[in-house]
Amino acid sequence: MPSEENLGFLPGTVDEKLLPSMMSFLIVIDEIKAVVTRLGEDAQSIFACDNKQHDLRGMTGVEYIVDLVKKARINRPDCLDTEEVNELITNVGIVEFTQDDVVRSGLCRSFVKLFNAEGSKK
Repeated sequence: MPSEENLGFLPGTVDEKLLPSMMSFLIVIDEIKAVVTRLGEDAQSIFACDNKQHDLRGMTGVEYIVDLVKKARINRPDCLDTEEVNELITNVGIVEFTQDDVVRSGLCRSFVKLFNAEGSKK
């Protein structure tokens, strides 16, 4: 990222100057509850998780949040009113990929299938 004194030489507003640097940030989060309970109005976040690649016992934080949202969509919990459930349905998207979504090399796809098959035996 350029230093503040060099920003003046770039064309555009401060936001336009910083946008390329800001777009490349990836933040690793280990406390998902702390993050989702601090999302503000109009906030946009993407949480990604490969639930087969972690060393935790049980669910990862992202898996936990996905599970909560899915359950709330099916059976409205007493703690949420209808409007709050509708907000979850409207504003929380969940995309789940399978081994068939692997678009790398055929070799990579083969390894993913092998790992998945091996994991199902454990």
